[in-house]
Amino acid sequence: MARFSHSDCEVPPSFNQISEAIEWILLNKCAFSFVYHILDDLIIIEPAADSSSPSQDCQQSLSSMLLTLKKLGIPIAADKTQGPSTCLEFMGIILDSVRMEAHLPHFKVERIRTPLIGFKSRKSSTQVM
Repeated sequence: MARFSHSDCEVPPSFNQISEAIEWILLNKCAFSFVYHILDDLIIIEPAADSSSPSQDCQQSLSSMLLTLKKLGIPIAADKTQGPSTCLEFMGIILDSVRMEAHLPHFKVERIRTPLIGFKSRKSSTQVM
C-alpha cells in the first residue's frame, strides 16, 4: 500500500482523475491483479504465489509499483507505505487476508465504545447538529 506524500492536504476534485489514471496504469501496464484507490491511498493485492517465497513475489510487486510511480514523477510518503504483508491498514481499517476479515484497530473501537457505555444508562437523548 502506498500513500501519496501530500495525503494530509485537501485535494481538488480533479485529483481523483489523476488517481484513476494511476490506477489504470498499474492495472493495465504493470498487470497487477488488483489495484484500488481512494483519493490518494493506493492498495495492490496479489494472489498467493506458487513459489516457495510468496513474500518475495509481493515485494517485487510493491517495488514495481513504487518504481512506476517514481517514473511518473509521483511522490510517495515512504513512512506511510506498508507491506508486503497479509495484514495491513487501509483507510483506517485492518485487512487480514489470512483470516479473511476486516476490523477496526483497537484504539478506534475503544474510542467508539467509551461514549456508548455512558450513553447506555440514559433514558433519552438529543441530537445536536
